[in-house]
Amino acid sequence: TGRALASHPLLTAAYALITVAAVVRVAATFGPGARILLMISATAWTAGFLCFAWRYVPILVRPKQTRPGSLPTV
Repeated sequence: TGRALASHPLLTAAYALITVAAVVRVAATFGPGARILLMISATAWTAGFLCFAWRYVPILVRPKQTRPGSLPTV
């Protein structure tokens, strides 16, 4: 996309939410309350995906940014 390799706080939140979703899903297999833990996991995963999409969809639908001195693409 021609953009600088820099993270955004929204992406950090997305990665954290996806990690929480994975940990909670694994925890749901070990004890009581599996249904609520699976709901928490699903909610965290959905929120993480929405954060990721909110940040990346605008980047992916816009034209590539060119920087001075960058090589042309084919």
